Amino acid sequence: MHVLRLRDERGRLVGRTDFLLEDAGIFFEFQGKEKYVRHRRPGESMESFVLREKRRIELDLERPLSTAGRIRRLIASRRASGPELRQ
Repeated sequence: MHVLRLRDERGRLVGRTDFLLEDAGIFFEFQGKEKYVRHRRPGESMESFVLREKRRIELDLERPLSTAGRIRRLIASRRASGPELRQ
């Protein structure tokens, strides 16, 4: 997958992402470090977290229409509220 570089108004690199919808102000990071830091439960081992996350991803992939619907709703809501990038 091609990594996209995000730059601020001065052209300085501020991050990289897997997928960008710039006109909607949405970016996706599929396996970013932040996911592993922010979403681990207290006391959860990295192995347990990774296996739990893998199960969640598999469920999303088993329900493509539901997952696509969530993404479409996010895109529509962001486009309605303006094009700035948000986290």
